[in-house]
Amino acid sequence: MDSISWLSRKLPIRNTKLAEAIISADELGSEIDRYKSGQITSSSEINSDLIETELNLYDKVLAAYASAESIAKSDVKEHEVKIKLPFSFFLHC
Repeated sequence: MDSISWLSRKLPIRNTKLAEAIISADELGSEIDRYKSGQITSSSEINSDLIETELNLYDKVLAAYASAESIAKSDVKEHEVKIKLPFSFFLHC
């Protein structure tokens, strides 16, 4: 993954950890879709310690996106220091 679409814009992803976090969240989201459609009938089909209930799936997706958000914020703040623009500048681009 080298870019994402956000607010109708294509944004490059330069941080490997951020790309991995987003991919993980997307994969977990796909598992929710499979679970809800009945393609996955028990957690043992995926990873017995990963998913016990549909709620747990949602928790995992939210945690993955929270991780991606944390990585992105850290990168923006690091970039902000390098170019001396306020963090809020990046939120309104």
